[in-house]
Amino acid sequence: MSETSQLNYRSLSHSQVLLHPNPKGIIQFIGGFVFGSFPVPAYRYLHQFLFNQGYSLILYRFPLNPFQLNHWQVALDLLKEQYALKVEIVKLLKQEKQPSEILNVYANPANYRWLGHSLGSKYVILLEILSHKPERRIQVLQDALRQEEVNSLVQSINVAEAKKRESEASLRQLLPDALSISQFFIRDQPAVLIAPEVSNTVRFLRSGWRISSSGTRPNQQQTENLIRDSKELFNLTENLHHSGKGLQRE
Repeated sequence: MSETSQLNYRSLSHSQVLLHPNPKGIIQFIGGFVFGSFPVPAYRYLHQFLFNQGYSLILYRFPLNPFQLNHWQVALDLLKEQYALKVEIVKLLKQEKQPSEILNVYANPANYRWLGHSLGSKYVILLEILSHKPERRIQVLQDALRQEEVNSLVQSINVAEAKKRESEASLRQLLPDALSISQFFIRDQPAVLIAPEVSNTVRFLRSGWRISSSGTRPNQQQTENLIRDSKELFNLTENLHHSGKGLQRE
């Protein structure tokens, strides 16, 4: 496949997917402000490259709302969308009479990876932080956030956990012989972050137009503290950034 126009984008749930006929894994992509709200036209050449490498893609839409300052909620909405999409993809492929080995690729959380660009990377980072075991997670959150913020976040986590249980129950009905379905947040799902942005400022493309707010949750300092206290979770994360010499790895 050499022409991007040949890619078969499908709309499922609130996202778009590219389903490879023989996937070696699933890459979940969330882009940056503006571009990430229109992932098909904005990142189509990236999709083409990754699809040609043998990956299926899930393209999450970045919320086109610069005043959405609760980044925890956006991150958890991504997680709930992942749970929903697993079921929708398996249902679709069963209708298309795909073999069980293909269906099991999508049911197994170990086959999923994350790719974030710009502010989209922050949402992946937050999901990684929430992938601590529950006792450690509470400790890390309480060290960085106010108690009322922790309490509100715990309530949102409980909602996401309920969605996970619904998803896993549906998958077990659809694939009773599947060996691996259970998932704990995005633990052990590798991530690549391209030019990650964790500041309190949203920039409009390359212009000087910016929106900055001290009400961003978590703010830049909190995010940096959370990352610093969660180093054991980021050993599978790679950071790509641009420099004068091209794309560099950290």
